[in-house]
Amino acid sequence: MNKERLLEIISNFRKVNVAVIGDLMIDDYIIGSVERISPEAPVPVVSVKEERFVLGGAGNVIMELRVIEKTDEYLLVMILMETDLKNL
Repeated sequence: MNKERLLEIISNFRKVNVAVIGDLMIDDYIIGSVERISPEAPVPVVSVKEERFVLGGAGNVIMELRVIEKTDEYLLVMILMETDLKNL
């Protein structure tokens, strides 16, 4: 990102009421039932019935603010590392 682009982003801060700065995560929920404990290690063996992906971290904050504030005008600031992009 160059200096001009950064200044453009910062100038947009005045247009929003709330800025959320933080990590954007994806939470993975595995729903199922435990049928037994593994003999190799003391961990449950889960029979998976459903898997859901939802926003976590700063993304969850924005989703909660949408309910409270009843608006979709938020600014989310993220810094992505090259390694993060490979995992998307």
